[in-house]
Amino acid sequence: MKNLKLLFVSLLVVFSACTGTQTGLKSSSNDKIRSLGNYDVAIWRGFTDAAVSYTFDDGIIRQFTVALPLFDQYGFKATIYVTTDFASSGSDTYADWQTIAAAAQNGHEMGNHSVSHPNITDSSIETEIAAAKTIINSHLPAGIDCNTLAYPFCVMPSDLSLLAPYCIAARVCDGQIVPPAIGDYYQISSISLGTEGINTTAGIIARFDEAVLKNGWCILLMHEIDEGDQYSPLSSIILKETLADLDQRRDEIWVSTFRDVVRYAKERDDLQIAETFESNRKIRMEAVTPTLDHSVYNHPLSFRRQLPKGWNVAAISIIQGGKRLESTVKADGEVNYILFDAVPNIPVYIEKE
Repeated sequence: MKNLKLLFVSLLVVFSACTGTQTGLKSSSNDKIRSLGNYDVAIWRGFTDAAVSYTFDDGIIRQFTVALPLFDQYGFKATIYVTTDFASSGSDTYADWQTIAAAAQNGHEMGNHSVSHPNITDSSIETEIAAAKTIINSHLPAGIDCNTLAYPFCVMPSDLSLLAPYCIAARVCDGQIVPPAIGDYYQISSISLGTEGINTTAGIIARFDEAVLKNGWCILLMHEIDEGDQYSPLSSIILKETLADLDQRRDEIWVSTFRDVVRYAKERDDLQIAETFESNRKIRMEAVTPTLDHSVYNHPLSFRRQLPKGWNVAAISIIQGGKRLESTVKADGEVNYILFDAVPNIPVYIEKE
């Protein structure tokens, strides 16, 4: 079986001989990979080896008219950080609010890049970050929240704790692959592309390869597309070639928005699990994230569980919220495992049909 790169969480298991009940409590470890008990949770969704996110700054019109159709072609989603004064300017250089809302409706993330694009200081967080969040949310479809941030000019305020009411994470520009044990969620590194950064297909793919080697997260930072007059243009041909590469590596690299990778990582690291055998044909799993806001952190996690001996691998169902989830059974020697994605904080039933 492929050597899956897993984040294994420790599980304390207590069995009752009378009731057949199994309960478990998981505590994650950010600095090493461990596995005890019945469940594994993947470092990155789908038991891939790395994650990649494409982020665009400023809300430049060609990001929407040229870049996003390429993402749609491959079924990938991107993150665009919107500066609200630019979107409201009426300039042909920037996307208007109708264009921004349509992209959000299509599943692309619209993030916060301030009101006027200044260096952010502690004293300007309310007027630049809090105000921008309110403005952006007022233009997004109902139920979508702008809750991640890219610092203008990559300049951070002194007191990052002041950002917590307005975003769950923020991006900087350190040029590094982000490790799976993410440290400070308000200083997440990215890699600049275009004429002021990496400007070749081979150079970008090399960073994908580095992320795979390190089991990390590669976050790309872009501005202008093609021959526009904005900062650090990147050829759409290069962009498409990198997307085509990732399209061929779906089993190896998870491509998603900045927000969704953040949510996955935080849920993964907060996870606790309890399991009960309701009968010899049904297992109830409760995977909970006790310290997180469940209205925000409701992204599916990827799980793996060893199947009990004697269970027919062709007759297993995973049920959550009354719906059957997609699942895959894989063998590792004589042991069978079932792999599935499920949202935390809603019971999951593994049923033998």
